[in-house]
Parts: sequence; C-alpha cells; structure tokens
Amino acid sequence: MATDQIKSELNQHYRLLSKQIRENNKEPDPALYFHRGMICLSLRDNCAAIADFNEAIRLDPNHAEAHFERGKAWYLEGQPHKSRYDFEEAMRLDPLLKHEIEQFQEQFHSFKELTDANSSSVVDRIEHNLLEESFSH
Repeated sequence: MATDQIKSELNQHYRLLSKQIRENNKEPDPALYFHRGMICLSLRDNCAAIADFNEAIRLDPNHAEAHFERGKAWYLEGQPHKSRYDFEEAMRLDPLLKHEIEQFQEQFHSFKELTDANSSSVVDRIEHNLLEESFSH
C-alpha cells in the first residue's frame, strides 16, 4: 500500500474521530483522544499527538499506553527529557511496556547513529516505520 494512500486513510480516520469527539463532548472518551493521537503521531504531527495524549491522560491518568505514546512524541520532537517522565510513568502503570520503550529508544538511536550526517533521513525512516506500524493496528 502506497504511503499516500495510507496518509489519506489516516486523515479520513482522523476526521471520523474528531467528529466522534465533538459529538461526545459531554462524556469525553479517553480512547478517542488516544486513537486520534496515534493518527497524529503517524502523520508526523507530534505536537497534535501530544495534545491528544495530554487529553487522554487528563481523562484517564492511568492510561499507560497514552503515557508511552506521548513519550515517543516528545522523543521525536527532540525532547528526551520530557519523554523520560512519560516512559517512567508508562512502566510504572504497565511494567510490560518496558521492553517496547527500550526497543523504541534502540531503534531511534540506531537510525541516528547510522545516518547522523543526514538527520532528516533518520526522522523520515522512523516516521515511516511509525506510519506503517499504526496502519497495521
């Protein structure tokens, strides 16, 4: 499946989730914000992803995956000091996430080391992997 087609489908899902969020504004659902944040992360809109994960966490402070994904977004934004809190909180809430966090950090550092001279290709590869990964879920 071509990347443009994936982006188009993700944008369609984004619009549907946004509509559901608007319609359920009296009883907000953290899952809707979480899933929309995942789409934003896949579309390389880390700031929007962080905002949605913030809302998911505000609605459900024990949402371990929202902490983990927000940590990834902060990490991709070049702010590992902010991601550290989220990664630690995610592991506290769900110790099984430790392996995924370590895997993410390893992948990020491996790509960075391989192409340090061309940092945009590192980000492009990581974001492409995130895009493919989120579409497969």
